[in-house]
Order: sequence, then C-alpha cells, then structure tokens
Amino acid sequence: MPIFNAPPIRIFLLGRFEVVQGERRLRAADWLRRKAAALLQRLALERRLIKDQAIDFLWPEADLTSGANNLYRTLHALRQTLDTALGPGAAEATFTFQDGVLTLEASVWVDAHEFERLCSTPPTAPVEERVANLQQALGLYQGDLLPDDVYAEWTALPRDVFRRWYREASLKLAAHARDARDYPTVIALLTPLLARDAADEPVHRELMRTYALAGRRHEALRQYQMCVDALAKEFDAPPEPETSALYAQIQSGALAPRPTPAAGAGTPSLNGLRTASAPFALQPSAMLVGREQEFAALRAHLREAESGRGHTILIAGEPGVGKTLLAGEALCAALGARNRHADPWKIRSRISSARVRRIRSKSSGRCSNRLRRF
Repeated sequence: MPIFNAPPIRIFLLGRFEVVQGERRLRAADWLRRKAAALLQRLALERRLIKDQAIDFLWPEADLTSGANNLYRTLHALRQTLDTALGPGAAEATFTFQDGVLTLEASVWVDAHEFERLCSTPPTAPVEERVANLQQALGLYQGDLLPDDVYAEWTALPRDVFRRWYREASLKLAAHARDARDYPTVIALLTPLLARDAADEPVHRELMRTYALAGRRHEALRQYQMCVDALAKEFDAPPEPETSALYAQIQSGALAPRPTPAAGAGTPSLNGLRTASAPFALQPSAMLVGREQEFAALRAHLREAESGRGHTILIAGEPGVGKTLLAGEALCAALGARNRHADPWKIRSRISSARVRRIRSKSSGRCSNRLRRF
C-alpha cells in the first residue's frame, strides 16, 4: 500500500539515472537487474507502454508466451527494487500495470519532461518568463540523456533531441545576454557547446561577435582560427561566407565595442572632452608592447589637459612602428574607456584638415623638445 503524504517520486535521466523519494536514492549502480532498470527508463521517458511494446523492447527475439513470462518476472524485480531502496509503497507510487498497459503515475516528476516543458515556453509569453524558464532548463540539463547507456539503440534519437533543445536554449539565452551587453554570460553559455561539437559554426560566429563587442579583438580572431581548424578537421571544408564576412568585419575594426557613456558624463567629444580620474590609472593593453614610457608620457599630458593646461602632441616615426596603436591607447584613456579599442582614424575625421596643414607648416617637419620621436 502507498504511504499517504509520502514525498513524490522523482526520476532523473539527464546526466544520470537516479530515482529519488525524499532523502532516499536509487542510483544506477544499485540495480541488480539491468532489464528492470531499462524498463523503468523507457517508461519514465514515454510515460506509457503497451505490454507488446515492452516485450519487443526487452526481448525482441522471444515469442509472445516466453516474452510475457519474462515481462512479469521483470516487473516483480522492478517492484522489489523500488520498495527496497525507497521504502514500502514506492513501486505503487511509481507505476501501474493494468489491462496490459504500463503507465507511469501522474505524480511522478521526470527531469526530462520538465526540461522539455521549460524549453517549450511559447514566444508570446513575457520575456522575463521565457528567460527564467530557459535558465531553469539549463540548470536541469546535467548532461546527455542516460550517459551510461550510450550504446542502447533506443536512446540515440531522444538523446539527440535533448541535445538540440539544450543547444537552442543556450543560444537563446546567449542572444538575450548579448543584447544586455552581459558578455561574460554569453561566453559561459556558448563555450560548453563547442566542447560537445567543435565544428558548430554558428556558435563560433556568436563567440567571435561577442569577443569583438567586448573589446577582446584578439580572442575574436583566435576564435575564427579555431573555427577554421575545426571545420577542416571535421568536414575538410572552409567556413561559410557569413563567417568569413564576420571575420573581415572584426579584422577591419568595423565590428567593435559600442560606446557606453557613464551616467552624467555626457557624450565625449574632441571639443569638450570629459574625463574622470580613473582613465589615468588605465594600463596599456596587451597589444601595446615596448611603448610603456611613451604611453605614460601621453597620459601625463592628458592629466595636464584635464586641469586646463593642454598641449598639441605630435607622434612621429617610421611607417609601421605603432603610431596609430599608441594614439588609440591614449584615446581610450582620454574617453574613460574600459577594455575598449579606439580607432584614431574615425576620430581624425572630426579634425579639420586645414588645421592639420597649419600645424604642419608651423612645425616645418621639426619636432620641439616637447614632442618625442620614436
């Protein structure tokens, strides 16, 4: 007889096979009869099995009579295992077998079914509800369906289905986090997908885009190379045109972090630069090598400009020595950036070309002692 007010039966199929009631657990290693465990696994996933289906599942070569006898013995072993591990009445609270039909009790909670429900929230639901459900779904997905039974043929199709749902849920949450500029969350959501499928090109693209928007251009370009290598190894094929186009955008700087002005700081401009004390503590990024002294000098000039004592600074040098990069790093500090890469060529368009010609004519190609050549 079932125990009244007993905790509900919970069955876990994602990442492990485990049956739980209250504080008592029946783990995969505790089963003495593998066919009894397999029958409960199949019943938990499908919630209903006809007797002939169960026989064909467990004993496909048996005739109806011997198959039926085997099924009755297996059901007896299943009831004994549940009642011994979880307590008297556990089997009756888990399933019934009436008129040739095996049925999982409606009160039994199965993580796979809850995962499916959470992933199937209608698109008309409020955004907050959809995001919360997807987060709960990912929390339930502790691994592939029945990972200890990967060679059981019947598990292959549903395992792939759950993998696809997990991937889609991760991508949906990542897109929401990217829109909110929560880039660390995007990376945490998408990186595990590549551990499962290193050649998942759309995931590579999303990570490339995220790294670029986060100001981590080097990692965005490295992600592209990882994508190229994975596709070559898996399919002996190049990236899709969409991936190559995204790479070109990142390489050219067309895809870069979106500016986020500090509250109350106003919009930065060359004519009315607003800075805070923090930028002058900014250190040069890893891209700037061997120019720490020059960067420190420029930062000191920026500090003087903040106090109202501005200067005109000329950066001169042979082609390719890093003048543009140094200027970009200094502009990051001036604009109060955090892990951001500035493009001096875009800012240059705000400066009158006539003004530049006047400066050049006055300098006559010579640098004063205030202008450092490197």
